[in-house]
Amino acid sequence: MKREIGSAALLEGWVPDAADIRICGIRSDAGRIEAGEAWVDLEGGRDMRLAAARGAALVLTPKNARTPGRDMPAIAVPGLEDRLPELAARFWRHPAEQIAIAAVAGNGSSCAVGHYLAQSWRRSADDVRRTVRERAGGVTHYLPTAAIGEPFTLQEQLNGCLENGAQQLALDVAPHALERGWLDDLALEVAVYCGDGKDNDKPLRPLFTRCRPRFAVVDHDTAEGKALTRLVDADVEVLTFGTNGSTELQGSFLGMDAGGMTIRIASPWGGGQVHTGLLGRRSLSALLAAAGTLALMGMPWDRVMHQVEIMGAVPGRLHRIDGEPGQPTAVIDHAHTADELEEALRALRSHLHGRLSCVLSRRAARDARTLRVARLLSDRVFETGAMNRAQVIRDAFRSSGSNDIVLIAGSVDEIAGGDEERSLRRIMEAAA
Repeated sequence: MKREIGSAALLEGWVPDAADIRICGIRSDAGRIEAGEAWVDLEGGRDMRLAAARGAALVLTPKNARTPGRDMPAIAVPGLEDRLPELAARFWRHPAEQIAIAAVAGNGSSCAVGHYLAQSWRRSADDVRRTVRERAGGVTHYLPTAAIGEPFTLQEQLNGCLENGAQQLALDVAPHALERGWLDDLALEVAVYCGDGKDNDKPLRPLFTRCRPRFAVVDHDTAEGKALTRLVDADVEVLTFGTNGSTELQGSFLGMDAGGMTIRIASPWGGGQVHTGLLGRRSLSALLAAAGTLALMGMPWDRVMHQVEIMGAVPGRLHRIDGEPGQPTAVIDHAHTADELEEALRALRSHLHGRLSCVLSRRAARDARTLRVARLLSDRVFETGAMNRAQVIRDAFRSSGSNDIVLIAGSVDEIAGGDEERSLRRIMEAAA
């Protein structure tokens, strides 16, 4: 994803008669600078030696910054601190303008919504290029911003998604990206809010106000979502969703068992009843958010409903695996803390028609609070030692019936490296 540009073109309109120095990248993190890249120095030259040692070709500084002696060319840019997002977008040629972006935020189900959208787009038969490109490694349709530390990295990754063939992208938005204005100039198709009733919505408000998306999809099961709706600009078309009260996109439960849940959905585009293999009541809210987003972005409603029906779980989040006839349902959840385990166990209780067993990882079993939660909310608890995790899981399956659920809490990879589902299926086969 290397790109070259002259500094005069990059800074056009900001720095008259700027020196024209060819650069092949741009970063504010001196520790990640590669040879030939420009370094944006906002720290008064503190990392100057590091940037120079790593081969920076140019340093960009605020207009009135005082810096020590430099071993590389430097250009002072007026208002540099406020221009970082635009500078990043300029360098990477505004990749967001060529991708339909759904920005998803909220402490509730934002990760799940992003994954559901990405799954649907990956399966899209309309993306002819997908088949060829996925054989070569896959098209990225989901991008979390939580681990992105600077706007230059965000724009670089957006450009990578575009070059890899993505036409749509789910952007999982972290509050710091909004606070620093990284998304202000992105042409957002949809902004999605998924709450859990515990959110402080204030850090997320700029996504629906300052960023000015074309559509807003908002969870009205929470007070925070209702407050956000009142703040959205009149030019933004709002779609409300929820499982309670009156919303434009409405979901309800018709039945739940170890194989998933049967749900009814009513929407402005139509309605219907489907069975999904997803587990947990919160999954319905995430499915509604994804369904509304897909429809607003142009997917026909009958195809949206089909995507809802075949949606797969987020890796490591209540991931259901069916065993042989007569075996219990296995569920993988990367719950390591007491709160995470409590959420998973309570979610599975809604699907239970037999006994609920919990196999704790070594780390979880050593925590007194986590162990207490497991004993309170499970019918049986299996604690694993240093070497016997696979055997303990086999014992849990062998002593459970077809209506039972066995939760494997923590990572199956504690047994062996590689694919978690494959590892668990081998254990289930051995237990049959």
